Amino acid sequence: MKVKIHCFEGEWDRQRPDLSVKPFIKLLEQICDSAGHHLLFTYKYCQSIDRLSEELKLDGRTLANKSFQHCLYFAFHGDGNNLWSTAGDSCISFEEIANLLGQKAADSIIFFGSCGTKASSLSLQNLKAKTNARLVVGYSSTVGWLESSMFEMLFFNELYYYQRMGAFVNKMRKVASQELFAKLKIHLV
Repeated sequence: MKVKIHCFEGEWDRQRPDLSVKPFIKLLEQICDSAGHHLLFTYKYCQSIDRLSEELKLDGRTLANKSFQHCLYFAFHGDGNNLWSTAGDSCISFEEIANLLGQKAADSIIFFGSCGTKASSLSLQNLKAKTNARLVVGYSSTVGWLESSMFEMLFFNELYYYQRMGAFVNKMRKVASQELFAKLKIHLV
């Protein structure tokens, strides 16, 4: 499956501006290229939720190319049903994200790789229904940087090897239940 990841990343820590998911996406790109796959990705650094909102309003037009499995990857802080970029920043709810994306996200994968998102299955189901996304993924526990990054890298890498979404989701559910990842409490909706 040809995959295109659209990464939107907030600022994790003002004291550590180098902390980012971008290096792991670049590593994944190199791994995929060496295996004969071509990973495409876009990367948007969003220091504020206002910036994320603007990017979501604009970015939908790139999802029109159906020759790829598009993945919207949100790397932000979270608290249940909201994301925020930095401490003291305003937040954006999953419902607001769904409204901004609308049907532009139809048939895409939406992945909330957010520390502490604590996403409920119901909130992810609602977002999936509003956007007509193919799959929505989120964590329902406070997650560690290393464990979540490992799962996310494995998730995006494995996506290449499947032609049917159902088989891919079943594989990821098995992976998510393994001891290393079970504490992340991963929801695949």
